[in-house]
Amino acid sequence: MRSPSIRRSENVGPFATLLATLVVTLFVPPFVEGTVFGVANFRLLMIAILLAGVYAVSRRRRTFWIGAGIAFAALAIEGSVYARATPALTAANFALSMLFFGYLASVILYSILDEAQVTLDTILGGVCIYLLLGVLWSVAYSFLEYLEPGSYWLAGAPLPAALQADEFRLEELIYFSFVTLTTVGYGDIVAKTNPARALAAAEAVTGSLFLAVFIARLVGLHMVHEKRNLDL
Repeated sequence: MRSPSIRRSENVGPFATLLATLVVTLFVPPFVEGTVFGVANFRLLMIAILLAGVYAVSRRRRTFWIGAGIAFAALAIEGSVYARATPALTAANFALSMLFFGYLASVILYSILDEAQVTLDTILGGVCIYLLLGVLWSVAYSFLEYLEPGSYWLAGAPLPAALQADEFRLEELIYFSFVTLTTVGYGDIVAKTNPARALAAAEAVTGSLFLAVFIARLVGLHMVHEKRNLDL
């Protein structure tokens, strides 16, 4: 009897929790923007991503403790920025956030590439990586906009001064990041400086390469699994 190509398990693993957190974080805040709940909600959701991310890398002790250490440092810096923002703390906040999202994506990618069979958790992990790439690059864009205001323009004018040191609100640049990652390029938000263009180009290449590698890996695992079934 042939086994299904995608093995389902009773416990799909921690990637499902991370994916749900990412989806809520990306799609809920725009609908409550401008309200007290919206600002607080976005902060809480960003913290939830950190916690869900630590849970996602908890399969191995080493990756768990590294992820937990980065997340703890990021939360501590975020709290310090919220209490009293300084340029150094704000820069550290951006840098630690980028480090955590990058580390999280790389650990999940390694886990996927290490799989011997396509599972539901494998697919969920791939989706998590794709969304994490979008969030990671949005933080990078926000960091650049913080350092060099006017790096990104919206509707023919510089972005409004919404990236305050004590607010980690990235709605406009999250949108720009995913438009760039998917190479849609609507053109309503554009990169105006050379560093901004370089980051956008790097994200577009990264997104395309990830999709190629991920799909190739899934197809390869599927073909190996089918061949084993035929040999039985």
